[in-house]
Amino acid sequence: AAVAEVRGPWTPSGVRGVLGARLATRREPLVLRGAVAALLAPTASEPDTREDYDTLAATIRARVLSARDVALRPRRRENTVSSEARDKNGVSPWSREAVAAASLLAGPDRGQVRLDLEAIGLHLDVDRDDGDPLTFFGGGSGSEKNGSSTRRVFRVRADESAVFVTSEGLRTPCHSDPLDGVLAHVDGAKRVVLIDPRDSDRDRPTLNQLLGLRGMSGTHDDLFFGEDARRLLPPGVRFSACCLDPSDALYVPSRWLHDVESLSPTVSIALRLEARSPAIREETRGRTISTSAEGAQETSRRTTRRRSSKTRSIR
Repeated sequence: AAVAEVRGPWTPSGVRGVLGARLATRREPLVLRGAVAALLAPTASEPDTREDYDTLAATIRARVLSARDVALRPRRRENTVSSEARDKNGVSPWSREAVAAASLLAGPDRGQVRLDLEAIGLHLDVDRDDGDPLTFFGGGSGSEKNGSSTRRVFRVRADESAVFVTSEGLRTPCHSDPLDGVLAHVDGAKRVVLIDPRDSDRDRPTLNQLLGLRGMSGTHDDLFFGEDARRLLPPGVRFSACCLDPSDALYVPSRWLHDVESLSPTVSIALRLEARSPAIREETRGRTISTSAEGAQETSRRTTRRRSSKTRSIR
C-alpha cells in the first residue's frame, strides 16, 4: 500500500500544524510533498514557492559537498549500511579516515556519511518554544497552555538529528527508531518501506523474521516486491511504501520498522522529535523494538553534538 500523503502549497505554520496533529493523534506515516522549505524556514516567512526550496537546497548541497566525516561502508558485493554489522573478524563498518561527502554523490565511493546539522549551517534554538519552526503543536492534553486550551508540544532534538549523504544503491536495512522522526529529503530519489508495529509486534517469531532482513543484501524490488518477498516476509504482514523526491518530507513514528533505499545518490536530513512532557513521551514513544541502524554513532560522537545555539538559519 502507498503511504498517505498531503500536498502544499505550504507555509511554516501550515506544515507545523499538519505534523503536530499527526504526532498527537494518528501516529501513522505521512508524506508531505514539497514541504521541506516551509519545514526549515523561519515562521515569519512564507516559503510556498519552488524558488524557496531551490535556494535552500543549493545552500545545503554546497555545504555537503565541502564536508568530510567518517562513513559507514558496505561489505564487498553487498548494498546494506549498518552501524551494527561487523564482519567475521569483528571489523567495524566505520571507515578509519574521513570520507568526502562529495565522493559519495559523484562516485566512485560507496557508503553513507552522517553530518551534524551545523555542518550544513542549520542551527536550532533549542530553548525556544514560541515561534520556533522546529517545534510542533498537536491537539489534546499536554504541557503548554494556549489560551483556554492545552497543547501537546513536540520539539526537534538537535543532538539526535543529522544529515545523511548516501551513495546510489545502498540500503539502510530494516530498523526502528527510539524517537519519532521527520525525514526532510533534499537531493536524489529515496524509497522507504514501512511496517506497522501492530504487525511486527504481534509475536516474537514474526519480529525475528522481519529483523532477519537486516542481514540481507538486495534491493527493495528483491526483498519486498519481487517473487522472493512471499518467502522472506512473514504471512499476513502488511507494509506500505513511498518514494521521496527532493523537497518531500516523511513523518516516521517511533516503533515503525522501516527500510530505506537510495535509488540514486541522496542527501536527507533526519529530524528526531520528542515530546517535552514526560507523560506524553511515555504515551507516544512506547517500546522501541530495534536499535536504529541509520547512522547510529558512538556515545562520544553524540555527546559532542550537544550544543545550544541562539540562532537558527541556513546561511
